Amino acid sequence: MNVSLLLSGWRGWLALCFLLVARPAMAHPILQNPIWVEVAPDHMKVKLYVSIRELNVVQGLPITEAGVVEMGLAEETAPRHAPYVLDHLDFRADGVPLSGSLDRISPPKFVGKGAEAPDRAHFIYYLEYPLAAPPARITFSHTMVKEFPSAPGVPWDLSYAYRFGPIDATPTQFGAVPRDTMVFYDTLFPQAPGSVLAAGPAALPWRPFVFRFALLGAALGLGLAGGRLLGRGLAVAAAATAAGMALAAGTGWLMPAFLAAGLAGIGILLAAVDNIHRPLAPPGVRRWLLIIAFPLVAGWAAWSLAGSMGFSSLRLGGLGMVGLMGGLLAGAAVARISAGNPVPEQKPRRYPLIQLVSLLVCGGGLILLFEGLGLRPWAYWLDRLGG
Repeated sequence: MNVSLLLSGWRGWLALCFLLVARPAMAHPILQNPIWVEVAPDHMKVKLYVSIRELNVVQGLPITEAGVVEMGLAEETAPRHAPYVLDHLDFRADGVPLSGSLDRISPPKFVGKGAEAPDRAHFIYYLEYPLAAPPARITFSHTMVKEFPSAPGVPWDLSYAYRFGPIDATPTQFGAVPRDTMVFYDTLFPQAPGSVLAAGPAALPWRPFVFRFALLGAALGLGLAGGRLLGRGLAVAAAATAAGMALAAGTGWLMPAFLAAGLAGIGILLAAVDNIHRPLAPPGVRRWLLIIAFPLVAGWAAWSLAGSMGFSSLRLGGLGMVGLMGGLLAGAAVARISAGNPVPEQKPRRYPLIQLVSLLVCGGGLILLFEGLGLRPWAYWLDRLGG
């Protein structure tokens, strides 16, 4: 089979790849609710937003196709949802599970009109968690609406935009936490002699993060065949990554995980599609902007992820930079091999190996982009295959 001919209609292949992933995702129901967590030495307060849509999914609250709900019935349903909420939120103090209770519920002040109105109207649940001792670290994860697929192959995807901080003070940490994902908050409370953190750097989830860096590096490196060009690309990407980490440290702003994943996916897609469409084209302003902008964002994301999970930002940032440099070298090696073996009978000359590898990288970029958007249409089928 002539791979070059197969990939010559790259726009059609890219559109097909997008449709295969996006078709189930377009109908993919997404919920993202805020959650505020305030921690004192002896107790923890949680302010949780629960949408009317969630009451519909879990408790069967009737909602019409036009998005109309009977508020009297909704206010009766909300307290019955509290045990489910408490059972599916997992808070731990230094590794010890916490048991909470419902303090009160506030109904939404206003419910709009339209099919999406129940997604935007929230009951506010005020929860209390007693603490036996001042915790060094609070961990949080959840399994909300995991048991309720909206349709075969289309699971509900609920995530939380979280805020952590001291009681009655400005939050110091924020981000997004999808289902079955754990985040950490270090309280900085004085600890008793001999106490230790239950989860430390040994739990650092570095492999998937470094893989994302490597995928971005490969997408960028596939357009850099010459040795001199590769050296410049490595230097610029490393400097941009370090600049991103410095900006994150200087501003103190932690990039939300969903934004970091989404931007990584966009960067990989832009570079990979350019490699498919114009393999080994002279790198112009557009390519150098990619090599500067997205490693800078990746450095910021590395610092943010480490800071939000209580790990060493320098360590995770360094690992990310290693992944980025490794991906650049690997992509450039493929480009260099292809530069010496073009397909000469076609004009302009084709580089099928670059195009094929870029197509695979493009698929990885699409997955990262959808993860950033909170869309995982493949998760249902992976669960089914795994039994």
